[in-house]
Parts: sequence; structure tokens; C-alpha cells
Amino acid sequence: MGFKIIRDLFYPAECMWLLEGIVNGKPIYSEEYFTKNIRFNVPGFESDGRDIADVLFTLREGIGNSLVSAIFHYEQFNYIGVSKELAILNVIAEERSAGTGRDFIEVLDQSPMPARDKYDAVKLWLNFDRYYTYTQRLMAHTADVLRAKVPEFAQEIKSCMDFVEHLIREGNAAFLKEKFKLTLSDDVEYIFYPSLFNSNEITMHGETRFEINFFVGMRFFDAYNSLNEAAPDTETVREFLKCVCDNTKFTIMKSLQNNSLYGSQLAKLLNCTTANISLHMSDLVRLEAVTVKKDGKRNYYRLNREKIEIYMQKAAQIFSVLPR
Repeated sequence: MGFKIIRDLFYPAECMWLLEGIVNGKPIYSEEYFTKNIRFNVPGFESDGRDIADVLFTLREGIGNSLVSAIFHYEQFNYIGVSKELAILNVIAEERSAGTGRDFIEVLDQSPMPARDKYDAVKLWLNFDRYYTYTQRLMAHTADVLRAKVPEFAQEIKSCMDFVEHLIREGNAAFLKEKFKLTLSDDVEYIFYPSLFNSNEITMHGETRFEINFFVGMRFFDAYNSLNEAAPDTETVREFLKCVCDNTKFTIMKSLQNNSLYGSQLAKLLNCTTANISLHMSDLVRLEAVTVKKDGKRNYYRLNREKIEIYMQKAAQIFSVLPR
């Protein structure tokens, strides 16, 4: 079994996550610096660059991805004949056999995606070559901006990857088994990259028969350790589960799945008053299932995925010891 620790960012993935963060209003490292220096209207796309970015980098409900993933899939596998239609469907549908325009539209029509997302998928299909060129130019520009900032994170990256290396050398890969349900194989090489923009996560991408890539967020092990050292008590878990069973609170959390929103936006989505949102939000914030970030006169609410994962882990432990 081979492990390789890489101490530099994998820029294609980092740039994609950075751009998704900006387009979707997600909190990111050095947000002010990146929003100020990244220009979506790159050369050749001065009039519509930002509009194209919205099509490509908006996270889509129900699929958990943005449409730009189709361009990366096409770029990676075009040499074996992957078409633009198949690349898009690989992202938005389970269907993998579309080869003609008619098949593409038919499969897209059957997709559970919202109408707006289907419309954007068709825009990508019709303008694929132009959007492909735009993505290449925007990613190159973003990488330049990111490289200028990375030295400021050098110590943090080093500490994170030193810890990963320590765990691996000590033979402790439990976090891989717990997170991905992996059965570690002697035939596979496991490669670890640092990640700034998946700060609380460890994700697995680009897996092949002989190689699996992991992207380790700077804050992942803080969350990992908190699962084992600071689990909430049973009563607090019960309160959280009551929130999940409450239709309004559950809908609020679902609405925050991909975006940070403020009160009146949530009220409009749920067709209720802002006072009603505040009433339900008080419980979610108290339980830290939702966090608040003040921006001017508005309070933006964000789903706290790490805390919710802790609650679900604790709930699983509770139910696993109940008498049968």
C-alpha cells in the first residue's frame, strides 16, 4: 500500500472550488482579496463573462455539482471519445449512453432538475466550445491570482500535511475508513493534496483502479477530532432531531444547503413572514446547526455541515445501543 503526501495545491480543483464559492456566495478564505482580484470578464468575454460563470459554477439542486464539471470531464476523457453530450449527462443524470442531440434532450427532459437548470444545461450544450474556451481562460487567470496568495497559507498547509503524514506513518488511516468506507488495498496508491477551499472536508476525486486522490481541508482534522472529543449530549441530539422533524426548520436547512441566505430571502422561499423565520432560526442557531454572519445590516445564515454531521454520528451511536 502506497501513500504520497503532496504539499502544494492541485490548482484545477482549488480554482473550481474557489470560483464556486464566489458565485454561490459561500464563505471562503481571504474572501475580500479573491472577490476583488478575480475578474470574470476575461479577455474575449468582456461583455458576458459573468453570465457564463453563473451558468457554469452555480451549484445545482439535486445533483450537488456545477455544470463546469462537465467541461472538466470532457477535457479528461475526450481522448477516448467522450462527447460533449455524454460529458454533460455524466454530471446531471444517471444516463451514460447519450450520443445524439435527440437522446441528449430526451434524457435531459426526464431529469428531475428544475427547469432553470435544464435551460442552463442546454445553453452549455449549444455553446460548449465557447464555454470551454472561457473556462480555460478563467481558470488560468484564477490560478495566477491564487498562486500570488498561497505563500500566506504556507505554514497552515505545512501543519495540515505534516499531521496527515504523521497519521499515515503511525499506521492510523481510520479517518479514511470512517469517511469513505474504504477497504485499503495494497494495489492502490493513495495521494493526499492540501485544500484551502474545502476547508472543513476531506474529499475523494479522480479515483482509478490503481490511484485515489484525496483533498484534505485545512480544518478537517479539527472537525474530525471534535467528533471524537466533543460530541453533544443525548438531550441536545434529541432537540436537533426534533428540528429535522419540523417541516419549516427542515425546509430552512435544505434551503441553506448550497447558499448563504438572509431572513427575507428565506421568508420569500418559504412563503412566510420574517418573524416566523426568526422564530425557527433561533433554535437552529442555538444548536449551531446554522451559523450567522453579519454583512452590513443583514444577517446571512449558513448551514453548519460539520455540526450536523456530529449530531448524526451521535444519533447513530445512540440508536446502535438501544435494546432490541
